[in-house]
Amino acid sequence: MSEQARPRRILGTHDAAYFDALKELISSQSRATLMDWAIGYAEANYLPIFEARFPEDRRPRIAIETARRFTVYNEISAKNIRFISQNAHASARAVADDPIAQAAARACALASSTVYELGHTLGVAYYGAAAVAYDQVGLNADEETYESLAAAEVTKYLQALEAVAVADVEEPSEIEWHL
Repeated sequence: MSEQARPRRILGTHDAAYFDALKELISSQSRATLMDWAIGYAEANYLPIFEARFPEDRRPRIAIETARRFTVYNEISAKNIRFISQNAHASARAVADDPIAQAAARACALASSTVYELGHTLGVAYYGAAAVAYDQVGLNADEETYESLAAAEVTKYLQALEAVAVADVEEPSEIEWHL
């Protein structure tokens, strides 16, 4: 990527084998499992990237923490989470000059929005892959490097779901993938 080219906002391709495996496992899991996994993964892996660059902006953290309170205590409405998630997206727009922080903020915003839209679990992977890859090698690497790092990150995300996946879920999530 040349110095003047703008990095892609997301990394990974929807027709990659690692995304097929991820979509298949996501579709077999319950809403509770998916929310907990996406929120926890973003909190552990993408929020630190954002906060290292913009520690004063708490909107992605607030979105993650609020979504966590919903999943654990069911004390917040999904409507309120939507508003808080939108604030985390606003944070991403505010840091548009920093693609690393922007991708991390979007991953956190999407993780929090799994409370009302389980399909966003896939968006967490796309933006999270960009955040991790750009954080690791910067913004001027070649496409092959980025694709390799994206594949590795999405595989880690998939492995995290495999670690908490429940076999034979009675009511698996029903997600229509619009890719």
